Amino acid sequence: MGQYDRIELLLGDDFLKLQNANIILLGVGGVGSFCLDCLYRSGVKNITIVDYDTYDDSNQNRQMWS
Repeated sequence: MGQYDRIELLLGDDFLKLQNANIILLGVGGVGSFCLDCLYRSGVKNITIVDYDTYDDSNQNRQMWS
């Protein structure tokens, strides 16, 4: 079974649209990091990330990969 077989069964022909979509993600803080993870695991190939913030210890609890 391939990595994306279950998603392809769920989405059908729309899976190719998802894979080939160009996604721009603005901010990868608390919500954005979870969105990025879901998009990547769903097979999206083209993701552009824009985030001018810097990592800070005070918001570590909201970061997915910290």
